[in-house]
Amino acid sequence: MKKLLLLIISALTISVSAQFGGFSKKVKKPLELQAFDRGLQDSIFLNKTDVAPGETIKVLVEVKIKKDWVVYWRKSGGISSPMDFQWKLPEGIKLEKIEFPYPKYKFDKVIGSGSFYNQNDAKYIATFSVSKDMPKGDAKIGMLLNWQACMPGGQCIQEFSGPKLYETSFKVSDQSSLNEENVKLFQAGQAKLPLDAPDSWQIHAFKTKQKLKGPYDDNPVEKDVVIVTIKAPTPLSKEQAMFFPTSQTAHAQTIDHQTLQLDDNTIQRTYELDSETLSSFNKLAGVVTVKGQEKTLAYKLESQVSETPYAATSKNNTTEKSGASYRGLSGENISDNKNTSIFTNLIFAFLGGFILNLMPCVFPVLSIKVMGFVNQAKEGKGHGIMHAGIFTLGVLISFWILAGVTLGLKSTNQDVTWGFQLQNPYIMYSLVALLLALSLNLFGVFEIGVSLTSAGQSVQGKTGLYGSFMSGVLATVVATPCMAPMLGAALAFAFTQPPFIAMIFFTAIGLGLSSPYLFLAIFPKFLKFIPKPGAWMETFKQSMGFLMLLAVIWLMETLQSLIAEQDKFFNVLWSYTLLATALWIYGKYSPLYVEKSKKIKGVLAALVLAFVAVSYGFGKLEEKTVLTWEKFDPVKLEQYQQEKIPVFIDFTAKWCATCQVNKKLAIYPNTDLFLKKKVVLMKADNTKHNEVINQWLDKFNSPGVPLNLLYDGKNETPVKFPETFTKGMLAEQLNKL
Repeated sequence: MKKLLLLIISALTISVSAQFGGFSKKVKKPLELQAFDRGLQDSIFLNKTDVAPGETIKVLVEVKIKKDWVVYWRKSGGISSPMDFQWKLPEGIKLEKIEFPYPKYKFDKVIGSGSFYNQNDAKYIATFSVSKDMPKGDAKIGMLLNWQACMPGGQCIQEFSGPKLYETSFKVSDQSSLNEENVKLFQAGQAKLPLDAPDSWQIHAFKTKQKLKGPYDDNPVEKDVVIVTIKAPTPLSKEQAMFFPTSQTAHAQTIDHQTLQLDDNTIQRTYELDSETLSSFNKLAGVVTVKGQEKTLAYKLESQVSETPYAATSKNNTTEKSGASYRGLSGENISDNKNTSIFTNLIFAFLGGFILNLMPCVFPVLSIKVMGFVNQAKEGKGHGIMHAGIFTLGVLISFWILAGVTLGLKSTNQDVTWGFQLQNPYIMYSLVALLLALSLNLFGVFEIGVSLTSAGQSVQGKTGLYGSFMSGVLATVVATPCMAPMLGAALAFAFTQPPFIAMIFFTAIGLGLSSPYLFLAIFPKFLKFIPKPGAWMETFKQSMGFLMLLAVIWLMETLQSLIAEQDKFFNVLWSYTLLATALWIYGKYSPLYVEKSKKIKGVLAALVLAFVAVSYGFGKLEEKTVLTWEKFDPVKLEQYQQEKIPVFIDFTAKWCATCQVNKKLAIYPNTDLFLKKKVVLMKADNTKHNEVINQWLDKFNSPGVPLNLLYDGKNETPVKFPETFTKGMLAEQLNKL
């Protein structure tokens, strides 16, 4: 009996399931539920149940965003899609305004784009007017919403309005009635909306052109920009304040521009302009946020766009040009101090050079100089003064050469900045190789007589003086990219002066850089803390090698940014490994006690290996990928399938950080396999809305990019890769072709 009942229940369950679609196609989960806590249809609220003709009604859209997800503001700040409300309204109802909660700011270095975003609980309030002749009865407001939601460093999904309509109803009556249930909700939403700024707030927008570095390389390009200056009635800190433009022309940022502090109450920030809409750009509007201890204040500001820079009022009520007027040689906005005296700027130049000793650029110089102090202490005051003087001469001559080259290039309108030599990947590669060799020398891997560091060795005669001179040269080369406080203003002033005056300024900077070592050489009593020479010096020398390696790592980051194809950077690391091996061989066979024939063979082998290492490294600095991508086309894909040709499809977008990581770690490292297997590469770029691409994402149950498919040329069903995958996972499938 029990078995019979069980059989009947099972049969009924199957029947009911079949009738209600239990065995039909799986019902797709609404897209918004993946990023939001509830569907948008349940997120629309009214402030009134009834509204009288001639009055207004407000609609609040509450988007409860899931943890770690974000949506984008009225303007996205970059390449992401903003929240775009479109309303379907009956005759007699008109949209007056829609207000967005104030946003937050971040910059994604992977995709090279800024973003203005909201997270957690975002409430948008739209105000509608009801005409005086609106007929009584039921009325509806319909909402179509385009949005994009992303996880930091992860997947992004998009939803576009299409046929999806969200509606809410109310009554047009003789008298308006407040919706009591939604009062607190509207109060909470109103608290996050920007307010009209008091008259005591000031904003100035200055349109100009600047040389700006690109997001992926350091080659400056002239761009139209607007420099926005905001002055508050109370102290305004650049760490707590941010301005968000709502003007279409000024919102998209490809560089993480830094906010400048002009004075206690004034901040300034640069925004790139869209050349396509530049002709109509005559007014700048936006929102400034000020983060306080208890809450964040947000004010709406707007200004006519000016052709002249911001003029700041000084304490004596005279005006002078602010930092908005031009860019410094480092690419930073700096103060226009043309009216400041030459003497004052010379002091700034000297102090700026002195402070360079504390900048991270000068880590290798620090290790070189510390070992120099030790040698000065044990060799006597006169010897120390002589070496300090030669070191200073090396610094000064190097500064004069660099300054002369920079001045010469600028006089011919060449696009160069101070420290321009480190924008060249070949120079950077060579500098890193030199510092790597110096660190190995400090570790004792090899000895070259008196090295640039003069570390732990007796400095005698011309060779020792030559070492001190070259130490000064190296100090200048690695120090020039750093813009110490006060140095930017001094350099800007110097480049506005005649060449002779400019060279005096660079001399002051060089003397500032050298001053600590001259001082300690003249007054060696300040080195009494150093113990007497002994075995500790060898240990100390080796420990300085680690400090030198810090400089290697720091400069490698710059080198990586200069390489055309980022995946080739690992090949550069291999070349440094080969170079280190060559130096190890040199260290093993170069000492005096090694038999002459073995020494010749060892040194020759080291030279050959070093040549191979450097040649191999140089060859990777500008190497381009050989992969060719076709634009995604379903018709061509079908044709390739009929011809049994394997196809790899990358569904991607510029705003998708995970997509870029997949390319770097999995796709590009398999270049040889793609070529060997003759795989056609297709790129489905969904940066801008593409209905065909969205249909394909739907087809493979992917809410958004990244999606990667591999058709093997035999089966109709492709291999679908996970959101993140490795080089090995892709190689495994390619090897099956």
